[in-house]
Amino acid sequence: MEKSVTVIIQGPASELSIKSLKAYSEEYPVVFSTWEEDTYIIDEIKEIVEKKDNIKLIMEPLPCIAGKVGLLHDTTFYYAIAGMDNALEQVDTEYAIRTRTDEFFEDFQPMISLAMGNPENKDKFICGNIFVRKFSDVPYHIGDHVYIARTLHLKNAFYNLRKMYDGEMQLQPWASQSENIDFGHGTTATGFPAETILGHAFLFA
Repeated sequence: MEKSVTVIIQGPASELSIKSLKAYSEEYPVVFSTWEEDTYIIDEIKEIVEKKDNIKLIMEPLPCIAGKVGLLHDTTFYYAIAGMDNALEQVDTEYAIRTRTDEFFEDFQPMISLAMGNPENKDKFICGNIFVRKFSDVPYHIGDHVYIARTLHLKNAFYNLRKMYDGEMQLQPWASQSENIDFGHGTTATGFPAETILGHAFLFA
């Protein structure tokens, strides 16, 4: 059992997430962060969790995005932010890997080795190449489907973003999905994609 890395499975529960939960928990501590619903999938997930002491299950009501600051009105981005913030509160390993409930990965070891095997990478954000953009085309556009980083940095990044969108912390221009938000001093944001916001948030953390 890997003791330094927790795998987070985040998003709406699905059939595939049951497969992920069974597989990942054979090798890693797992935090499953999802939303409250009454389905057979949730029932099956609860049964798996009851049989294993290295899985933590977090189920919260789906957040309301009405009144949030800097977000598009039809966004699902806040759900990911809240779900990750909830999950990271339960992580006590040095590193965390984030995965989605609608994807399955066979082997995390290449990513773990890259993050932990080289001292130069210990504080870096390392992601898969799904939807990564060239820096020259879209700066800081990371791949958000699977990534690993030190838990402390991820906790700070998602905590800060959630506080900004909840209106409890000053919204940074790079964190805005919405267009033409006036930040004062003649500064306006034109709206950034979620992947770019996450890249900035990690650096801000």
